[in-house]
Amino acid sequence: MGLFDFLRTEKRSDNFLRGALSFGGAANKTAVTEQSSMTFSAVFACVRIISESIASLPVRVYKVEPDQDKILDRTHPIHSLLTRNPNEFMTTYTFLEVLMNNLLLNGNSYFYIQRDSSARPIGLIPIKSEDVKVINHDGQIYYDVKEDMLHFFNLSFNGYEGTSVINAQRTTIGTSIASNDSANSILGNSAQTGGVIKHPGKLSKEAVERLKTSWNQSHSGSFTAGKTAILEEGMSFEPSTFDVNKLQLIETRRFQIEEIARIFKVPLS
Repeated sequence: MGLFDFLRTEKRSDNFLRGALSFGGAANKTAVTEQSSMTFSAVFACVRIISESIASLPVRVYKVEPDQDKILDRTHPIHSLLTRNPNEFMTTYTFLEVLMNNLLLNGNSYFYIQRDSSARPIGLIPIKSEDVKVINHDGQIYYDVKEDMLHFFNLSFNGYEGTSVINAQRTTIGTSIASNDSANSILGNSAQTGGVIKHPGKLSKEAVERLKTSWNQSHSGSFTAGKTAILEEGMSFEPSTFDVNKLQLIETRRFQIEEIARIFKVPLS
């Protein structure tokens, strides 16, 4: 079976597409979704470098004659779809990029095959993975979308449905996002004047709140690091010692980047 055999021109008699087009091989409370995963730079970079690399490759349609080598076939109906415009709103580059983005994150990439009255393929429209259910009935593969379609899948354990990276690596990606958020939170309040203010007298609750608010407005945040603090009424300031390395933030973030790169099989460079 060829890679795009399901784009053949004969009509179907069933309501479900039989067969699938395959491509490829087979604790914390952080919400891990496609969107949240892509906020972590390592995931974004891995998905981008793989999808853009594949999208930049040329696509060719060949036919095989008996006792002959494969021949480039520019007259086949899918040639223009795969080399020029897969649909009215995508280029071939965008089509392949969308295909790979879904494949890398969801493990599956689906496309509806739009046909004319003669059953000739005239468009490939992306379908959201959550809108498709794959059914294995007595060894035959069906899709409940009731449409003629393409199915590309990633690493698989059953041979007809891909494994989602988001689901399989939810803990690792969630830890990466959580450590990233923690680092941003700490660095956002990393002014060197953090510590304890001592007053020789006794302050009322209202005075403490006013002093705290005034101090934070003047000395909290990354843009105030290094500013000089002016203390009155005999107050003294004891800076707290803070070392990012002691909290292993840098080491943790570096390790998480290595973990994400390992998931996508992308070199650290």
